[in-house]
Amino acid sequence: MYLSYYQLTRKPFQITADPNFLWLGDKHKEALAVLRYGLMDNMGFLLLTGDVGTGKTTLINALVNTLGEEIIVTTLLDPGIEKDDFFSYLGKAFQLPHAFSSKREFVHNFTDFLNRAHGERKKVLLIIDESQQLSQELLEEIRLLSNIEKQSTKLINIFFVGQIEFNSIILEPKNRALRQRISVNYDLQPLSAKETGKYIHHRLKVAGASKSLFNSAAIREVYRFSKGYPRLTNIICDRALVTGFIGESKKIGPKIIKECAKELKLQNQKSRHKKEKSQDKTAPLADRQKYSSRFRSPLIEKVLYTILALLIATWVAIAVYYYYPQYFLFHGKPTLQETNPTSLSVESDLIESGEQTIIPEKLEPTKATQEQPSEMAASESYLDIQPDSNDNPKQFNMPDQHVVIRIEFDSNNELNMNGIETLDNLSSVLHNHPHLEIAIKGYSKSRGSNRYNKKMSEFTANIVKGYLVGKGASPHRIETMGMWVIDSDSNIPTTETQKNVQWVEIQFKNP
Repeated sequence: MYLSYYQLTRKPFQITADPNFLWLGDKHKEALAVLRYGLMDNMGFLLLTGDVGTGKTTLINALVNTLGEEIIVTTLLDPGIEKDDFFSYLGKAFQLPHAFSSKREFVHNFTDFLNRAHGERKKVLLIIDESQQLSQELLEEIRLLSNIEKQSTKLINIFFVGQIEFNSIILEPKNRALRQRISVNYDLQPLSAKETGKYIHHRLKVAGASKSLFNSAAIREVYRFSKGYPRLTNIICDRALVTGFIGESKKIGPKIIKECAKELKLQNQKSRHKKEKSQDKTAPLADRQKYSSRFRSPLIEKVLYTILALLIATWVAIAVYYYYPQYFLFHGKPTLQETNPTSLSVESDLIESGEQTIIPEKLEPTKATQEQPSEMAASESYLDIQPDSNDNPKQFNMPDQHVVIRIEFDSNNELNMNGIETLDNLSSVLHNHPHLEIAIKGYSKSRGSNRYNKKMSEFTANIVKGYLVGKGASPHRIETMGMWVIDSDSNIPTTETQKNVQWVEIQFKNP
């Protein structure tokens, strides 16, 4: 429609991933390097997470395009398939010599295939897109595939690509064994305002534009709408070119972007309303009878009784919360009798036989790289979330900016029950105060190098962030920073000075 008007040879802002338009920001380049490093080093499980529209698919395509013939790669695009279909898919994708009739037969053939590839000095890579849709059964089968190895060498690399809620899935206790095997983890962030401008200019140039079609004010409005998400940037820029063509505007300004943003927001609201309305329509009589009969089944009755019991237990817990609020708060490191470690692991086999294994992790911007933990956190940590006067347990007082919440990990580098309860309370605060933002500082004190401690502290902070995001907090409201402690053990419990110690400090940024 607008190609000839703007003297373009192709549409510059299509949503589909086109390698000809590939442009990587600093975060994408870093993620690409980290993931390629993990693959080349045969680290086994790799994980890339990011919000919808951050460019995960584009990044994966870029990674695959850089791989040579020494990498045998296939991508699972439908993680919702059944277990048997999954094995059949792998057999066809990796061109196993013949079909199989059982899982045992598949494993036998697949092991032979992996050993042959290893003998030919080739690596095997399985990419699983939309990993958050994997069933628990299939997730366990994928973990078992990683057990196929030869002389402690991983014969297959498995690459999880998913939305940020996948972090909360792997943090569940039943997935502890899988979580401990993920050695490379990267959380992809949106583009910055400056990168968004470069992204727009690059795509226009590839499409044949001889001059910039968006002025600087328009690009600022694009970023205000898209928040740096490439997909949203493409959508609004394409709409802006259509609007500019209709209005005979050779240059796209902020007014057009604002108009398009308003239209897109209205469309989203209408589509949601239409969906809700369609769900409210009365079903046919047969469907209604079928639906109502379900509630008369013994199974449903048991479920309803279970729900009733849970509600009663919840009210009891609320009563305990009001009469014994200190039970829900974390005051320093618990004693061994108080500690009941759960399977929220932070570090997995990072030091083996004296060698240091560095886990590449997302590098958040930091104000300092060497920082001692705050005195307040060292002496006393608490979360001021007393209920309001209306006695509504879901309402909390405004948190204090000067309060530092310290959460320590036990000797196994796992988050204990006190820490989880504190994070659950913090999640409630964030839910009831949508404008609040927090900063999470990770600390690491171990016998490793400063670089190792820096990586571990970043990893620890991002684990806590992932838990809060899994509880519904927006990742944009949580800043993570990696610190490490040097020259002083004054703020580390005396029983832990000879061990690896990790903890985080959380502070409200804008109460």
